[in-house]
Amino acid sequence: MPGIDGLQALAPEGWRVDLVRKKIRHIYFRVDPGRRTVRISAPEKISRSALDHAVSAKSAWLAKQMNTPLKMRRRSPEMISNGTTWYKGRAYPLIYKERSAPPRVDFSDENGVTVYTRPGAGAPKKESVLDNWYRDCLRKEVRKLLDVWEPVIGVTSNEFGIRRMKTRWGSCNVRVARIWINLALIRLDPVFLEYVVVHELIHLLEPGHNKRFYRLMDRFLPDWQQKKSALNTYIL
Repeated sequence: MPGIDGLQALAPEGWRVDLVRKKIRHIYFRVDPGRRTVRISAPEKISRSALDHAVSAKSAWLAKQMNTPLKMRRRSPEMISNGTTWYKGRAYPLIYKERSAPPRVDFSDENGVTVYTRPGAGAPKKESVLDNWYRDCLRKEVRKLLDVWEPVIGVTSNEFGIRRMKTRWGSCNVRVARIWINLALIRLDPVFLEYVVVHELIHLLEPGHNKRFYRLMDRFLPDWQQKKSALNTYIL
C-alpha cells in the first residue's frame, strides 16, 4: 500500500497532496474536490514510517474520494435554500413571518419551519433566529444521547458544546472531558449524530485512533463503520 509518495502517484491529473506538520496529536485527512487537493495534517514529531503507515491505511478511501466526480458528491443540505430548510435528514418548507412579538421558530411535520421576527428584520436577523433554533434543537438531541450512552460506555463528559466546524463532525478534549458537536449534524439523519456522539465519548476511554479504540467502537456500536462511510459522503 502506498505512503505519501505513492498516494501522489495515485492522484488523478491535476490533484495535489499537501502535508502540513502541526502541534496536534493525531493525523487528519481532508479532501477538497474544488481545489483538487488532499491535505494531510500530521503531528510535528511523527516519524516518516508511521506517517506512511497511516496514509497507506487511508489510501483506498482517499483514492476513491479523488476519483469520484464532483457532480456525484453529496453536499450537506444548506441551512436555507429557496424556501426550503433541512432538519434531521428531511427537507421542510421554510416560511418567514413578521409580527410584533419576540422572535421564535415554530416547527411541525405538516407545516415545516416558520420563523417569526419583528417587522423590518433583515436577512441576518432572520438567519440568526433560525440558527439559534437549530442550536437549541441539537443541544437537546445531544443531551438525550449523552444520557443514554454515558452510562453504557461508562464515562462522563464534563461539558459539551455546539459549533460550526469546517473539517470535523465532532471533537473531544480528553484532558477536560469536553465534547464539541458540529452544528451541521442537526440537518442530517439522527443516526449520524449518534455515531459522532459515541465516537467522541469513546475517546474518553481511548484518546487515540488505535486498535483499542476500534475494538471499543465495535463493542458499543457494531455498525459504526457503515455509518461512518455514509457520513463521509457528505462534504462539509
